[in-house]
Amino acid sequence: MGTTKYYGVTAKALAVAAIAITMTASAWAAGKEKVLLSFQGPNGGNPTAGVIADAEGNLYGAAADGGEFGFGNVFKLTQNKNGTWTQTVLYSFKGDDASDGQVPLASLILDGEGNLYGTTGGGGTHPPISDGTVFKLTPTKSGEWTETILHSFNCTEGQDDNDGCAPYSYLVFDKAGNLYGTTNKGGGGDFTTFCQNGCGTVFKLAPNKDGTWTESLIHTFPHGKGGTPDGQNPYAGLIIDDAGNLYGTTYIGGHDDAGVVFKLTPNSNGTWKETVLFSFRATINNPKDGLAAYAGLTMDKSGNLYGTTRNGGGKVTGGGTVYKLTPTAKGEWQETVIHAFPSPRYHDGEFVLTGVTMDAAGNLYGATTFGGGKQEPTCQDFDGCGVVYKLSPNADGTWSESILHAFQNSADGGEPELDRLLVDSAGNVYGTTFFGGTGAGGGTVFEITP
Repeated sequence: MGTTKYYGVTAKALAVAAIAITMTASAWAAGKEKVLLSFQGPNGGNPTAGVIADAEGNLYGAAADGGEFGFGNVFKLTQNKNGTWTQTVLYSFKGDDASDGQVPLASLILDGEGNLYGTTGGGGTHPPISDGTVFKLTPTKSGEWTETILHSFNCTEGQDDNDGCAPYSYLVFDKAGNLYGTTNKGGGGDFTTFCQNGCGTVFKLAPNKDGTWTESLIHTFPHGKGGTPDGQNPYAGLIIDDAGNLYGTTYIGGHDDAGVVFKLTPNSNGTWKETVLFSFRATINNPKDGLAAYAGLTMDKSGNLYGTTRNGGGKVTGGGTVYKLTPTAKGEWQETVIHAFPSPRYHDGEFVLTGVTMDAAGNLYGATTFGGGKQEPTCQDFDGCGVVYKLSPNADGTWSESILHAFQNSADGGEPELDRLLVDSAGNVYGTTFFGGTGAGGGTVFEITP
């Protein structure tokens, strides 16, 4: 299977104009990077998802390419006494005619019994349609893992149930054990440039007593004449608060077709109400508040939301933003851009596909796909192959950025496209890169220590 990049609905990067700005040395607070795993085909390749950890510190992730059959895999990393890490492939997707799914693009989640759950962007039990799956991996006494398909998506034209398709998102559990996620397309509607029988869904999977799961669509994003004010084409997964409300983003749609942040509230009759908390404004194609919300959200203890946009920021063409949404007494939400990435030819990052992760002290961590200060032809002539950054809040309400690592697309990896980073209690940061590493250069799993 060839290497495919999943930046957006057309699976390709958008070029942006160049600027030249000097970055102060004080913005660099380099951490020490260590590559825990380099992908080389049979053990996986080209991961777009982040990693998660269990209580023992083992890491779990998914590779979008490679594996035994070339359709991606799910793996586990266990730390050895000498500090090295050992990879175990838990499952390789067979793809095509096997109906087990193919090309996992998002990070996994664990339940209390050690089972893993995730999505695949293609494959499933509706051949020849390959619209994606939700899967579960269960450990057995023999050490092997058994895959169960919880749901196969199908949004073929004329389908009665208007199912979603192309689930590129991670999943989230509620307190009752139901799963929630998004699909980028489907849900009912017309076929347009960015839509396939609809422009995306939010779905729920409820477990049944016999071990099966029942899917229901709790919100759809149909394409309408003149755009969709409630959003269109969600790529990222959801977060859930203590009251069971769901929060997410859409890549486009909204009043200016630049994406939205939305909230879904459950009603007593089982339906859900959508509220658009913020609609990004595409003024002069480079809005200061950001453009194209590709990644998901993070919520702090006060209920404020944090996220990123792939583009925008107001600095010439704009290399993306990190934003904060604060609820007001009137029920509205106020946006503050806490960092804007210029684009390109700059030592800062640019092209933000990754959301932010918050540590216990309130610092935010994220990654950019390009930028970092070293121009590499392999990074599509952008100024660097991506960075991992940290944003620290100041007493006056501003935020200070530190670059923890700038990727060179060599042994250290290059072009991180993960949905979110993992930060442990010691401040160590874990993630993946799409390219780089030793051997075939099929990507890495990395650790950055402060």
